[in-house]
Amino acid sequence: MNKWKLLKTDPIHETEWMSLYSDTYQFPDGKTGSGYLRLTRDDYVVIFAINKNNELIINRQYRRGVDKINIELPAGVLHKGEKPEEATIRELREEVGYECTVKNCFVIFPQPAFINFKAYITICDLGEKCNKEIGDDDEFIESEIIQLEKLENMVLNGEIQDNSLITALGLYKLVTNNHDQTSTF
Repeated sequence: MNKWKLLKTDPIHETEWMSLYSDTYQFPDGKTGSGYLRLTRDDYVVIFAINKNNELIINRQYRRGVDKINIELPAGVLHKGEKPEEATIRELREEVGYECTVKNCFVIFPQPAFINFKAYITICDLGEKCNKEIGDDDEFIESEIIQLEKLENMVLNGEIQDNSLITALGLYKLVTNNHDQTSTF
């Protein structure tokens, strides 16, 4: 049972993408503390799309937080009222121009200490190439299809450090090792 009591929330900064708040709490022992930062934003999907030849799509994209090109999976925010399966299909078309069939969906909290959003990790059968849909104006993404074994080696040698990709890889391995394992939306 949660014994932390939220006493006050002060907005610090808000944009169309996210909001930052400073919260004041009463702790379980009755004392209070302030300055607990909380970031809110929309939930998103992370897409682990793999074909029958054990090839999957990765993206190389600049990320400001780490100031480098990050190797990651296709991903994107859920639009209002959109289900994770729908967002997965839309995002894969927009970012890389491929169709897919969603098989599994898992929910994780990427950083629950101070961020409220959920990431839906979807495991998909990678389908046929299609016409790439127009994505966001600020996305400059280089996509590549690679072998699963190469991806695993890139994780093990430290070339890939993206939390969502590493988590998705682990979930994929669990699902494929336990064929009766399913997850629903």
